[in-house]
Amino acid sequence: SQAPDQANGLLHKVSPGSVVNGHNHSTMASPASDPTLVALAQLGTYRLGCTLAFVSLVDNSETYIIAEAAPSGSRCGNKTSVDGITIGMSTLGLGKNAIQDTRSSNITSDGISTIIRDVRMEATLESHPFVERIRPRLYAEVPLTTSCGEVIGTYCVVNNKPCHHFGASELAELQDVAKAVASHLENLGAVRHYRQ
Repeated sequence: SQAPDQANGLLHKVSPGSVVNGHNHSTMASPASDPTLVALAQLGTYRLGCTLAFVSLVDNSETYIIAEAAPSGSRCGNKTSVDGITIGMSTLGLGKNAIQDTRSSNITSDGISTIIRDVRMEATLESHPFVERIRPRLYAEVPLTTSCGEVIGTYCVVNNKPCHHFGASELAELQDVAKAVASHLENLGAVRHYRQ
């Protein structure tokens, strides 16, 4: 798979049968040591008033979290990290793991974005490892798209309260942060390629 190379070194191959958070994966995420990536992830928590944000990369049609952030002064004290509890986990995703082509008062999912205004209202998601670990009420995820139009990952925010009014303006804010994250990841790849 080319995803680890396109991910600018943030993913690395591990031996077959490696276990990340109780699941076998051929690729796992390294804890984000990139303070800019964590700061960009954190930006969405402020702009959308959410408790956590996650950056994931796509490898073999699965999303794997490579960075997580919380607003300063939140449940993590003054830290922006959430102690790596989700690094390597899959998000609900936009592809085969997502609730696709769903429109209701609670869910909007069209393969381009997934917005779940109150996760607790969706019994089918209760057993998803991400939902079990994080216990989100609001869940909003959009793709990370390169300047060439390639989807390399996703940007996701969650909140511990439902948000029944999450609409077009909030989605635009989320997409704006996702563009900045994707640009940063793409620039890291350009710098890495230039140095090689």
